[in-house]
Amino acid sequence: MSNFNEGNVRRHGDGKFREFHHGESNISLSLHGTGDGTFMDVDTAEAVNTPGARVVWTHPSTGDHALGTSKGLEDNGVLTAVRLDSGAVRSVFADELEPEESALAAAAKPAETQRRIRGHNFYAPKSDRKKIPALGETDGAPFPEKVVHLHYFTGAADWYVTELDPITNEAFGYSDPTGRGGEWGYIPLAELEAVNLGGYRVVERDCYFTPNTFSSITAERRH
Repeated sequence: MSNFNEGNVRRHGDGKFREFHHGESNISLSLHGTGDGTFMDVDTAEAVNTPGARVVWTHPSTGDHALGTSKGLEDNGVLTAVRLDSGAVRSVFADELEPEESALAAAAKPAETQRRIRGHNFYAPKSDRKKIPALGETDGAPFPEKVVHLHYFTGAADWYVTELDPITNEAFGYSDPTGRGGEWGYIPLAELEAVNLGGYRVVERDCYFTPNTFSSITAERRH
């Protein structure tokens, strides 16, 4: 693909091919598509099909995101093999992929609506967020053994994050909004960030939190 570095890639009506437009030549390559007539930039097509490239896969049915590493075009020349960070290997269409850095950069910068009251950033630094497993990545781990990467709190309430979609800021973890026991489920971080009770009480991030298993954290809290 590196010989074709100009122009666009166009999906054919059958949804299975795109064309590289290079000068006066139209070279048909099996880079697959959905037949919706949109265009894909050649540099992007090349980037996501380069073995070893870090990519973000968007599930075509659910819209969920997963980070992974491209293994390049498969022998059939139609699908791209991707090893997700969860360990699963999938065969996907290239237009379901984006270079990791591009996807993260394109995502809207999370709003920090209560930054002045909070006194620190609600969202963890990018370097820390990249270490958090993607949504669904720890499905096989028992709840007590899941590693908590972020801790948010206000008053007696606590939220412990074990998985994160870095693009949508949807998290998964343990929520205890009353201090009397909670449950596992999805945590909409943007909604937590916007909480403001009485004009002064906001949800804070534990800036000194050290990742640990959920069972270890709950054991420490009991002492």
